[in-house]
Amino acid sequence: MNPPIEFEVIAKDGDARAGILKTRRGDIETPVFMPVGTAGAVKGTRLEVLESDDLDARIILGNTYHLWLRPGAQTIQNCGGLHRFMGWNRALLTDSGGFQVWSLGALRKISEEGTEFRSHVDGSPRFLAEHVDARGIAKPISQIRQHRLEDARIDRRRCTVIEVNFTHRWNTALGLALA
Repeated sequence: MNPPIEFEVIAKDGDARAGILKTRRGDIETPVFMPVGTAGAVKGTRLEVLESDDLDARIILGNTYHLWLRPGAQTIQNCGGLHRFMGWNRALLTDSGGFQVWSLGALRKISEEGTEFRSHVDGSPRFLAEHVDARGIAKPISQIRQHRLEDARIDRRRCTVIEVNFTHRWNTALGLALA
């Protein structure tokens, strides 16, 4: 069985490289123009234009944090996944949403279990765990951990303990031995 994503380098010039990102939904030559559909739509542009010979967009970038808050995982799931929700048959990439959570600053409380905050949309209390089961929105949200490490307002010792425990849980869940 082929992996869901492969990357082949086809040219190099110093540190720069060009390649082909091979996905189940088509090949994407890199570097690539990637329109941003933060909450499931590229604002001001119809999908027909993105798919046209002029633009030929091969991939759209979404944002887990924004998709999770609005329209929400249940809505996306009810539509049959993010591709069907958007009406887009080509590749999608969803970032972690970690920067948005990190940028909430004093409005968030980070613990080993995840991040507690209030929605900027409606003020409702929310809890974003290290792994969002959003069916078609996100994979493990590792960038939240990265931003958490960079946040000077969190005690470094406490943060280290949280990260070591997190890594141990994931390694155990994945059946990986710690060396």
